[in-house]
Amino acid sequence: MKCIVCNSTFPIKPIERYSIEFQGELIEVCPHLCMNCGFVFLDPLPDEELMHRYYAAQNRVPTETYAYKSQAEWIGPTNGKVLDIGAYDGRLLRELKKNGATGFYGVEPDESSEVVFPYQRFASLDEIPDGMRFDIITMMHVLEHLRDPAGTLRRCRELLAPSGRIYVEVPNLENPYVQIVPFWTPQHLWYFKPSTLRAILMGANLYTVTANDALPYSGLRSYGHAWREISYIGGGLWKDDCPKVAVEIYQARRKIFLERTWERLYALRNRSVAIFGTGEHTAFLLKEFGDILNPEYYIDSYREGTYRERYPIRKPDEIDDVDAVLISSYDSQEEMAALVGEKAVTLYDNPVAYDTWRGE
Repeated sequence: MKCIVCNSTFPIKPIERYSIEFQGELIEVCPHLCMNCGFVFLDPLPDEELMHRYYAAQNRVPTETYAYKSQAEWIGPTNGKVLDIGAYDGRLLRELKKNGATGFYGVEPDESSEVVFPYQRFASLDEIPDGMRFDIITMMHVLEHLRDPAGTLRRCRELLAPSGRIYVEVPNLENPYVQIVPFWTPQHLWYFKPSTLRAILMGANLYTVTANDALPYSGLRSYGHAWREISYIGGGLWKDDCPKVAVEIYQARRKIFLERTWERLYALRNRSVAIFGTGEHTAFLLKEFGDILNPEYYIDSYREGTYRERYPIRKPDEIDDVDAVLISSYDSQEEMAALVGEKAVTLYDNPVAYDTWRGE
């Protein structure tokens, strides 16, 4: 086993292991820590075909969020052609047009979304014609999902114009969300902090500025220039003298959070309860606290039928016969609670969600 960031075979240790059931199969999640540079990654990687089905089952709802506006403000004035990797429905490209961009391209394998801003779509980087170059490449919360992040960055380096830049945003290992869903999930294969994000960018021959982690949410930003050639030396160059610190702090914070959440849920034991949410958050909620949760039914604004093929799903306006509705979401907790009203029971006191801005 070799670390893809520092190229070291220095001891790489498992952090923990768990599994989740999906469509009758188990997805194993086992994050490992490189004791040389502090990079965290899943090993083995989850089965690719199974993960395609797992992604397809997620409740991906297009929404106007603070993310796109914030990212566009970070990138600033933009000239020329932009390639957004993970473009989805084009909302970030729409914001970058306001910054001055004139050409709009995206890599997006999912054709199911209704596009809100038109762009030339490629299903993969391999579809981009030889010789095409971009002034700006953006990759927002995509790198951690890719099975070959280093190879993708090298390909992006080839696609940059001589004075081009690539902007990358990923979850931050040094400032992780502490919530029901573990920070290590089957979708996120790689876990970056400022030093390891900078290292993998430089490994692709992208000269980087210091990674910015001064964000009000669990995010980490860095950008790389194509205009400066650098010499990358692997092995011991990227060394962290305290590689375990970020992981140990997260584990301690999560332990306290789960203990407090258990107390909050135990207080509902003699009340009739419904759970609002049928996505990944609810799956982990039941995994952690299924022994003390016995909901009458589930609520979802977008799904119908049954949850896990046996529990009825109702709409928010069909709540009439339970004492409490447990809000099973982090990002959308406040808006879901507003739909429920006084029966809402929330799990997070001060969620710092990305989904806070609505509208143009």
